[in-house]
Order: sequence, then C-alpha cells, then structure tokens
Amino acid sequence: VQAAEFWKLGLGSPYPVSGIHGTGVAELLDAMYDDLYEVTEEDLEEQSKRLASDFVNIAIVGRPNVGKSSLFNRLFGEARAIVSDVAGTTRDTLDAELEKDGR
Repeated sequence: VQAAEFWKLGLGSPYPVSGIHGTGVAELLDAMYDDLYEVTEEDLEEQSKRLASDFVNIAIVGRPNVGKSSLFNRLFGEARAIVSDVAGTTRDTLDAELEKDGR
C-alpha cells in the first residue's frame, strides 16, 4: 500500500522490499540483473575509461523504521548500518559501491 505513494514521484516502478523479512529482495535483484550484460575483453578497455557517473545509482528510501538499514546490510552481507527498533537511528547518509558476481 505504501509503495503506491512512490508511483506519484514518476521515477518508474517501485520495488517494495523488507530488509528484515527478505520479501521483495529477489524481485529487486532480478530487475537489477536484467539491465546488466556480459562484458567482453574489448568492453573492459572501453568501460575502464567511463566515468563513475555511468554506474547505476540506487537510493533506498522509505518511512522511518521500515527496514532501510536492514536492507542495506542484507545487500552487503554485513552490518554496515546501525539497525535498531528506535526510529531515526540512522541519521547519516550511507554511500557505498556494491559488486555482485563480478559486476
């Protein structure tokens, strides 16, 4: 129900996920992998010249205490963000690069 509010932003299809329960994470990762492609040796040289702005940027947004930090930790497979039942625990912006399966 709350995911419908993100439709109003006009940024495309929202992917509602739960970092704690893991629901929706597989669908989000599948959608991300659909946009990836096989890299050849020739592509490696060309890609190494690309700017960092060519990377896919992802923002995890949501209401307070809905599992954003838990999702972030789950994607990285380690506790990089503080997780607590207290709303507003994570105040700082978290910025990180994720490499999955060599991509």
